[in-house]
Amino acid sequence: MDGAVSGQLDAFAEGDYGAALEFSTEAFRAAHSEEVFEEIIAEGYPQAAMAADHELGQCLTDGDNATLAVGVIDDDGQRLELLYLMEREDDAWRIGGALPADGPSEAPTPTV
Repeated sequence: MDGAVSGQLDAFAEGDYGAALEFSTEAFRAAHSEEVFEEIIAEGYPQAAMAADHELGQCLTDGDNATLAVGVIDDDGQRLELLYLMEREDDAWRIGGALPADGPSEAPTPTV
């Protein structure tokens, strides 16, 4: 699942929304053009488009569908918690959507 999430976030960082859309489910791609997808991200999830890092959290799955908690962290250390809705298609995990889990907060500062 991290491959799909990481790949999509990397594509966002490069400004390649077409590549980012390829990590989505077939149903999502059929329902959203690249332009609409870019608008959805720009208006609803700008932190994802500017993610400097991400951390995976809890995952609940029934084998073919999963809800994956992902903390997206921007360059300023602001963290957005998202729940990624994942679906297995052709033996690969794809992103069916994402929802905010809660509001932004400061990312934890690593200690040495």
